[in-house]
Amino acid sequence: MGVFEFRVCSLDNDPTKDATQSCLDLNLLKIAGGDGRTQFEVLRSFTVVRINVTLPAGLVCKHCVFQWK
Repeated sequence: MGVFEFRVCSLDNDPTKDATQSCLDLNLLKIAGGDGRTQFEVLRSFTVVRINVTLPAGLVCKHCVFQWK
């Protein structure tokens, strides 16, 4: 059916600006327990989806944008 991907961008340097796709692409999140995979396959049979992702080491921000694609 498709896949989910997740990204995050820190806007701490200027929280008044919008996140850019290039910033989001810097932090493509990995699926926890997924052997390094960044895509979660979505099946038609799913009615509820629970996914844990791993944040990049050292990522700390007061103003982040999270992208679910």
